[in-house]
Amino acid sequence: LIRIVQILSSVKMKILGFDHFQFIVKDLEESIENFKKMGFTLVRRTEHHVGSAEFQIGPDGPIMEIHTSERNENPGHDHFAVLVEDLEAAIEELREKGFKVEGPRVVAATGRTLANFRDNDGFRWQYISTKKD
Repeated sequence: LIRIVQILSSVKMKILGFDHFQFIVKDLEESIENFKKMGFTLVRRTEHHVGSAEFQIGPDGPIMEIHTSERNENPGHDHFAVLVEDLEAAIEELREKGFKVEGPRVVAATGRTLANFRDNDGFRWQYISTKKD
C-alpha cells in the first residue's frame, strides 16, 4: 500500500479518486449472489470479459467489477483504476517518466476511456477519463 501511495503522489497530473477496481472470481453467478448477501448493490451486468458484474460501493463510491478468467489468470486482484482530470496529459506524462502506456481506448461495454500500464512490481493500473463517451 505504501508503494501505491508513492506512485500516486509522484505524478503531477490531477488524480481525482478511484473509478473502479476489478477482481477475477471462480464462479460469476455464485460471486454475484455472495456480494449481494454482503450488502453490495449490483448496478449492471455486461458481456465485458465474457460476462461481468459491477457493484456500487456506497452512494458515490467506486465500482467493484468482477468477472471470471478469460485467460490463465488466477482468481484475485486484476487492476486498480483511478480517475484523472486530463487523460491525454496523464498518458503523456507517464510516457515521459518511462511507463509503457497502452491507450487511450474506449471500452464499448462501459463507455470508459482509459489507458493501461504496469508499475514496477508488475501491477496493472488504469487511468480513466472523467469524460464519458
